[in-house]
Amino acid sequence: MIHKIIQVILFIGLNFSLGFGGNIFANSFKSIDCNSNVFTKVDLATVVISGNIFNDPDGGNVNNSTGVANLIPNNIYATLVNFNGTVTESVLVATNGAFAFSPVVEDEYIVLISINQGDVNQPSPIIDLPDGWQNTGEFNGPTDGGTDSQIDGTSELIQVNMDYSTINFGIKSATALPMDLIYFKGNRVESQINLSWKIENNKDFSHFEIERSNSAIEFGSIRKINLSNQNFYSFIDFQPIIGKNYYRLKMVDLNGSSTFSKIIIVDFENDTEYFSIQNPAINGEFRVFTNLRNPKFILLSATAKVIETQINHFGANEFIIKMAKPIAGIYFLNFENNGKIKTIKVISP
Repeated sequence: MIHKIIQVILFIGLNFSLGFGGNIFANSFKSIDCNSNVFTKVDLATVVISGNIFNDPDGGNVNNSTGVANLIPNNIYATLVNFNGTVTESVLVATNGAFAFSPVVEDEYIVLISINQGDVNQPSPIIDLPDGWQNTGEFNGPTDGGTDSQIDGTSELIQVNMDYSTINFGIKSATALPMDLIYFKGNRVESQINLSWKIENNKDFSHFEIERSNSAIEFGSIRKINLSNQNFYSFIDFQPIIGKNYYRLKMVDLNGSSTFSKIIIVDFENDTEYFSIQNPAINGEFRVFTNLRNPKFILLSATAKVIETQINHFGANEFIIKMAKPIAGIYFLNFENNGKIKTIKVISP
């Protein structure tokens, strides 16, 4: 008689009963002798991944280059991402920079740092640092060992088959630029994405670089815009990425110092319904862009009184809602489509 053995291999997070009166748990497998129903449990190897975030203002080799005890801002998370691009664990980094993950099975991983905590089994969080801080490097190796080629808050891929304690990152307090970024925003308008931003108090400032990504991890520059004698700037992305577009501004001083804005996200799905409105109004007119079919608009005062308007339709997706008697104040624009009503607060200055 041939002696048959069934081996059942269980991966992290799997926990089920085979019907033989016992449970099989994560990080282990059992050999089942079908003639005797005898179980033999064998543990899978696990490893611990850990590292540090250093206050590293001089860049170069990843280390603590402050000359004092290492100290980083609160509320930075280190997130462990598996080879499928989903989160395995996200942990809060101590203010001395140390972090460590729970034991995991041997596999390929990356680590990223961000103020955004990752959700287990979900895609990687957006990489972003506290206001006034920026990345200076990453290195999978000992302190003072170097830095990788892409400074983006993400480690290189780690093939882990033993405990790994040197996943290191450098960050620094960004050099204060001689200008204030008041806002940076973007929205879809038909087949393009419009970006706009406002600055104040600029002096000895050089230029902006608009950077775009489809993952919020690796960014590339798509346009350079030099400083002019105005406070408002805009850019139209005529060839957005299908799906989520991540944008940030790189702001560069005359001496070459630079820092980054917050990352903004604009969704550009071909079949996505969109609705955008010029707000506040200009001369009592609200300009609306939407691909909704036959939308109905009603403008209400703050006391829910219907405001008399004239609505003009231009092209396929542009509407102008003009107040008959423009009066400064806060209003509410109701728009109805397929029986659904949405309301947007608008302002007439």
